[in-house]
Amino acid sequence: MSSTNCWRSGRARTSRDQQRFLFQFCISTLNIVLNLALAGRFGATGAGVALLCTELFGMVIETWWLRRRSRYRTPVMLLLRAMLPTATNFAVARLVSGHHVVVIVTAVAYL
Repeated sequence: MSSTNCWRSGRARTSRDQQRFLFQFCISTLNIVLNLALAGRFGATGAGVALLCTELFGMVIETWWLRRRSRYRTPVMLLLRAMLPTATNFAVARLVSGHHVVVIVTAVAYL
């Protein structure tokens, strides 16, 4: 491999790494802003919602990016199967939100 090709591939890798860093920086900034806005008012529930929104936003953007660059298609059935345990955990968290921490840990352990 010539030195020119090595330089070009190195530059492309650096550019890709910079894009990845900027994406992660934007997602982290969004998470911090949402935490400041929601956690102060809603406590741990607000922080959880902020994290969920941030992760969902990141997943949508990365799926869109993959679809543009390749023939990637979102596995819809996998997402639907993942929603059942997520909804169950959410329901249990809402049911035990006013209870003692031991009750919450016990409830989560049985899931």
